[in-house]
Amino acid sequence: MYEITPAPRTPQDVLAPTNDKTLPAPKTKNKWLTASVVQDAATVVADIFDEAQRRDPDGARRWVALVDGSCRHRHEPSCAHLAGMPTSM
Repeated sequence: MYEITPAPRTPQDVLAPTNDKTLPAPKTKNKWLTASVVQDAATVVADIFDEAQRRDPDGARRWVALVDGSCRHRHEPSCAHLAGMPTSM
């Protein structure tokens, strides 16, 4: 999890070879990482949403989640439902 200032770019901006990039990549701040080989995925995801809610209790910021494509969750728009959060695709 991290905070970042939005940096609108086109697909061409993102996919350009490193030497051809005209816009710098956005810089992250307040980065937080977690993982577990003991807890199940639902518990880890719930911990992540707890941290997100701690950082943004009013839901004022845009939240973006990237999931690994686990077959078990592929038909769900995100794991936000675990935390009772609204989702959109």
